[in-house]
Amino acid sequence: MRRASTLLWFSCFAIIAVALVEAGRARPAFAEPGASGVGGFTILGAGTSEGGEARPYEIVVVVDNYAEMLFIYSIETANDRRVQLRGGQNLPALFRTARGG
Repeated sequence: MRRASTLLWFSCFAIIAVALVEAGRARPAFAEPGASGVGGFTILGAGTSEGGEARPYEIVVVVDNYAEMLFIYSIETANDRRVQLRGGQNLPALFRTARGG
């Protein structure tokens, strides 16, 4: 019984030591794609799975809070400098559809 108790305490201290070491290595959380809002608009930029790992396509999602519209734009390459509207949707209609109504 004494041996089992000693083994249990040793395991407990080993787990605590590993947890403390890993906590010291933790990096602060950072989400690269960020959203920002200005003057009734919210803008979110993100990479897509298209275009490969080295040069992924970028999308920009714009929410117009006044007109309650969502717009999605894409930028295929940084050198192209063309922003293309990929689609738009009325937000109340979008949420109504999502709820099954």
